Amino acid sequence: MEEAALRDWFEKTLITPMETRSTAYRGDKTTGGIPNNAVDILEGRHLIRAEYRAGVRWYELTHDRFIEAIVASNKEWHARKRTAFRNPLTEPARNWNRLDRDDASLLRGALLEEANEWFQSNPAKVDNLERAFLKASQANELREKFSARTAQTLRVLTFGLALALIIAAAASVTALWQRDEALKALSQFDQAAKDARKAEADQYSALHSASTGTG
Repeated sequence: MEEAALRDWFEKTLITPMETRSTAYRGDKTTGGIPNNAVDILEGRHLIRAEYRAGVRWYELTHDRFIEAIVASNKEWHARKRTAFRNPLTEPARNWNRLDRDDASLLRGALLEEANEWFQSNPAKVDNLERAFLKASQANELREKFSARTAQTLRVLTFGLALALIIAAAASVTALWQRDEALKALSQFDQAAKDARKAEADQYSALHSASTGTG
């Protein structure tokens, strides 16, 4: 049997509006609208107990302490069910329309994913405004993702260009330094050659003077 029917049976049949224990008598096939085979299972698990009154079998909760737990559990369960069936597009779509359909009020991220999933399961429960709102949110998300990818691409290209310029500048500096070093080495070589030629000339003059007795 359905969980909702069983929860209602506990709260509305076995608990009074004043939140005290109530009773339900066993009919031929059902007890307070619940099949007797289900009632037998509940009795076997000691959630309810039976007693005879005037030849009729009556059921009630086993203990008063079950009342608060049942009421609290049902309240939480119904709250979850209302949330599950709530149309997540209704309120934000009306707000979007009130704000002249401003893009800032469109759904994004997890909220848009939730709305998409709900729409896929409940397309007939979405009105024209909600449908337009969902399409606008989807289109806006695509634009934002494209813009984000474009910005990322531009950042990568900018970084790559800057890196290339740095490398080129470093290469230019290196080339200039190498040229200066080469010119300096060539100058030093020329000077060494001149010094060697001068030394050779001086030595020749000295030897010539010695051989002729002059000087």
